[in-house]
Amino acid sequence: MQIKGALHVHSNFSRDGTMTIAELAERCMARSYQFIAIEEHSQDRSEEKVEILKKQSAKHSCHAFCIIPDIEYSCKGGIHIFGLGALGLTPQTDPVVVAEEIRAHGGLAILAHPYRYNWTCAPELLKAVNNVGCDGKCPPLAQAPAGFRKLQQMDPRLWAVVGRDFDLPPDPIRDQRKTRC
Repeated sequence: MQIKGALHVHSNFSRDGTMTIAELAERCMARSYQFIAIEEHSQDRSEEKVEILKKQSAKHSCHAFCIIPDIEYSCKGGIHIFGLGALGLTPQTDPVVVAEEIRAHGGLAILAHPYRYNWTCAPELLKAVNNVGCDGKCPPLAQAPAGFRKLQQMDPRLWAVVGRDFDLPPDPIRDQRKTRC
């Protein structure tokens, strides 16, 4: 069974997203996606905003399409970790501690933007995360497989997770179809 969706998408709840959750849902359903994981930046969040994110995600989900609300945590050293299935805010900025907290609460800790660190990071961080993100901003994306293999040599259990790290670009043909839950 194949499932079609998008990871690491930002809505206008984050400073680098431009579409509302409703617009993202409509666009994704028009493309026959079954899910999206919205990763909103932790520095843009409060408990109140997390509740709004959860409610908006539930409102625009249905039996055929699910919005998974998540947080992309900003850590010291410019390291970002997105927590798939994680919505808990934390004052922690140590990336290892953040990854461990995400996992302790049942989420997947995914190291985002590893190209920013030249595909290197501390072994203890690699052991703390579940996976490594190879996102749509990776310049150039052709370097991602070799960069990921470099990290995987340090920790063979890692998987590459490809995400968008922005909202979805328009697709004039597919986006003409109006699909709603």
